[in-house]
Amino acid sequence: MEEMDSSSSSSFIHTMSEEIFWTRMLTMHRAWEERLLETEQRLETKLNNLSKTLIRMEGMMELDD
Repeated sequence: MEEMDSSSSSSFIHTMSEEIFWTRMLTMHRAWEERLLETEQRLETKLNNLSKTLIRMEGMMELDD
């Protein structure tokens, strides 16, 4: 009887450990996705600013010609 109790207890602990592990993995994954989205948005803003600057510079060069 005690062996089954010990086995059940071990199985329960293992299951809980897996649940904790996967919960942490999911939390880390969500945080990673949020940071990735924020980085993507910052890079897109910088690219738009660079594009606007390039267009202005091209316009200024055309005026010089």
